[in-house]
Amino acid sequence: MTLIRSIFLFTLLSLLAFSAQAAQLLERIVAVVEDQPILQSELDQAISATLSQLRQRGITPPPADVLRKRVLEQLILEKIQLLRAKQRGIQVSDDEVNAQLQQIAAQNGLTLAQLQQMLDEQQPGGFAQLRESVHKRLTIEKLRHIEVVSRIQVTENDVDQFLKQQAGGNLTRYKLRHILIALPSAPTQEQVAEAQAK
Repeated sequence: MTLIRSIFLFTLLSLLAFSAQAAQLLERIVAVVEDQPILQSELDQAISATLSQLRQRGITPPPADVLRKRVLEQLILEKIQLLRAKQRGIQVSDDEVNAQLQQIAAQNGLTLAQLQQMLDEQQPGGFAQLRESVHKRLTIEKLRHIEVVSRIQVTENDVDQFLKQQAGGNLTRYKLRHILIALPSAPTQEQVAEAQAK
């Protein structure tokens, strides 16, 4: 009985050791924002997209370690902004995303269907990635707009100070008067014309 148990344990441990060696690292977490991970694949994809954009513009990319750091910082900032937008209840509708995608297609002389076909032919899921990217960008733009507008407060004192500063310039003053001409409750066209002539 102990021999069978020993053989079983040896076989089990051998299988576990073999499977541990055979296992590959499929994904790695490079950063965590609150409880949201940023995966190595996300970072690699963002670096690739950044390199592509730099090459299209004829800009020499920075060293790999500098580029990696900058792109990771950008991904972290994006994640923070998206979480903040979610906390504030900011949402972007499908219509807003579709309008932006149609604008991108039109800028490239394509219809939306042609843009989708072209992107998916270049890379499977390319259009879905663009759609997700546009959704994120619009969400962040809404967040920024809301935060900027909420910080802008113009008081009556601010308006008065502005008007005083402008008073030295070419500020035009008007004297207004209100003239009230009485008309019956249901005036005729003649009565209206006569009142306007006065």
